[in-house]
Amino acid sequence: SIPGRNYLEDGEAIIDDFSDGYGLYDAVWFVSNGELDKITSLTVIGKFTENDWFEAKSLSNCGIIDLSRTTGLTYVPSMLFREAQSLNSIILPASIRGIGYGAFSGCDSLTNLTLLSTVPPQVESGTFAGSNSDNFVVYVPAASVSLYKATDVWKDLDIRPLKSQVKSLQVTIDKKIDIKIYK
Repeated sequence: SIPGRNYLEDGEAIIDDFSDGYGLYDAVWFVSNGELDKITSLTVIGKFTENDWFEAKSLSNCGIIDLSRTTGLTYVPSMLFREAQSLNSIILPASIRGIGYGAFSGCDSLTNLTLLSTVPPQVESGTFAGSNSDNFVVYVPAASVSLYKATDVWKDLDIRPLKSQVKSLQVTIDKKIDIKIYK
């Protein structure tokens, strides 16, 4: 991805250029040329406001939504992901403090929710009603597993420690650059 530029290739949409007046939904719409069903994975980067939410079920083929690189998110509104039939994985940032009524209701393909919050978000009743409870796993920071397992609603779910997905990182620096500045 190119920072500050929205991107869609092979179903993967990366949105990091949206703001008031040109919100997230507009950015998703434009990057897909209005064909929202082209998007199979959505990663959002940047400052998020309450005006940027839109119903995830409008992304009919989107299996993964990653909001972990956003700022400004504290609450997942009621019914937001309701009946998002293709959604199987969602990643929420550490700033989430609450999840509204029915936010994930009817998400029968949802198999994992990754919460980067060290403190369990407050959850309203019916948040996971009609979801895939048999195969549903919630991943949280390892140090917070016991706290989640002791908290209402969360204690009834399969809580597991978040594992790092970074296997390796390779950095290529242009030969013209003096690498001493990076040491």
